[in-house]
Amino acid sequence: MSIPANNVSIGLPTKKSHYDALYDNAILADTGGTAGGAQTIPGHKTFSSGLVSVIRKTITSSYTILDNDYLTEIWSNAVATQTVTLPTVLDNIERTVLVYNINSGRVIIDGEGAELIQDTATISLPSKYDFASLKSIGTEWVIDKIKASYDTGWIARSLWQNKHLGSDDTKNADSNVTHNLNAPLSNLRVKVFISTDGTDANSFEVPHTDYSDQVSGTIQTGAKASQVDNDNIEIQTGAGGIFFLGDVGTTGVLTTQDYYYKVKVWYLG
Repeated sequence: MSIPANNVSIGLPTKKSHYDALYDNAILADTGGTAGGAQTIPGHKTFSSGLVSVIRKTITSSYTILDNDYLTEIWSNAVATQTVTLPTVLDNIERTVLVYNINSGRVIIDGEGAELIQDTATISLPSKYDFASLKSIGTEWVIDKIKASYDTGWIARSLWQNKHLGSDDTKNADSNVTHNLNAPLSNLRVKVFISTDGTDANSFEVPHTDYSDQVSGTIQTGAKASQVDNDNIEIQTGAGGIFFLGDVGTTGVLTTQDYYYKVKVWYLG
């Protein structure tokens, strides 16, 4: 198409506008989506792919995200509890931050001051590979995506009657399940599994239900989850043990069998 002589040709931008971000005297240059084109900011890893740039910082201690550090991802590589504090919500509208737990330490995500994360003060990522993607809407941070869970692992037990199945891995110990998810029971999903040999291959799920004894008519077998506080739940077994169905539909009760249990807890939001 020809352009009339009296008109001015205006140069259009490339597929993505360029910007420069100054950080510690280094420049992060968005190169319009060219893979590997972005420079590295000290203490960060920067990637550019298509129209998305990722600025990642790996931390081993508590860290406060700043308004002007341009981070999009925080990777927590610690074995102890640490806190990631989000920047001011009003100054970061539409900003999205991913916090990812890559080690065994608990990660607590906290808003700045009294600022909230989806109506709560903090959220918790207690286990390796947990993550939360958070977005500022100007008044609070909201959870875009989250995976947060807890697993006791297989714990040996031979006493099942009127007991508490918890996190203590000492055989036949009574304890709470300390999940550290900082959430009420109504925001959690809890499952109890039994295994004959401590492997997933030979395991079955225990329903959270009490069952009536057909002879006496009393409720005495089963398992029930109750809230202790936002970081602990109690798994109470029945006075008669735990009822279960066998492979051919016949019933059985765990009383003194030398088996294993595992409790898994998921944060629902």
